[in-house]
Amino acid sequence: MPIIIEGPDGAGKSTLAADLADACGLNILKMTLNGGQSADEYTQKLSCKGIVMDRCWISEEIYAEFFGREQRLPHSECELLNEICAELDIPIVMVLPPRYVVMSRLYSRGDEHSEVIKNIDGIYDKYKEYARAHDQIIVVDDSKVDQVLKGVAKWLL
Repeated sequence: MPIIIEGPDGAGKSTLAADLADACGLNILKMTLNGGQSADEYTQKLSCKGIVMDRCWISEEIYAEFFGREQRLPHSECELLNEICAELDIPIVMVLPPRYVVMSRLYSRGDEHSEVIKNIDGIYDKYKEYARAHDQIIVVDDSKVDQVLKGVAKWLL
């Protein structure tokens, strides 16, 4: 079963994915870099074992809204993927540290994230709203591996 890590830029997703992969002997799949073009592609990835997915359709849906780009997947297909995860007990871990932590990380990264910084309040709130609307999403407030493992264990019990 894959584990999906989600959240806004600066949340600590990639760090968490690397730590989780190291701790559990998993491989990392960065979906924003390696695909995520279609629901079929995501469905195929959801059948993989031993992977941590760094981002998924959730970020695609949220960031498309804030940056005026066309979504790769329509909302209905995103919801279908969420349902598949719920049915197959595939955990989606949403990393939402305090907003000031996210802002601090984005500022330290520089200009490449200036557009995200301008929109971070809305983006952050959208992630929180998305998590509240989907029972299968596990929200963690930092990128500690043990916290994620406990959250995933609770989901699977």
